[in-house]
Amino acid sequence: MGEDKPENVKKAIGYAKPMIKIKEPVDLGLFGGCIKHNTLTGAFAKSMRSIPEQDHRDWNKIRAWGREILPKLIQLD
Repeated sequence: MGEDKPENVKKAIGYAKPMIKIKEPVDLGLFGGCIKHNTLTGAFAKSMRSIPEQDHRDWNKIRAWGREILPKLIQLD
């Protein structure tokens, strides 16, 4: 998703819509990602080399979402 900006969130939700139509998720967590060239392989690696390395992960936000969704997942059991 890159940076956590409204236009990026809207775009990410648009990509998720076809999957959501198939199966409604318990929750939808949207977070910035990370591109590290030395960890990529195959054709994907070649296509991503033109994009600079970057890390937009917000670990505090990711952990908070994990704590928020845990009770919802336990209820599914």
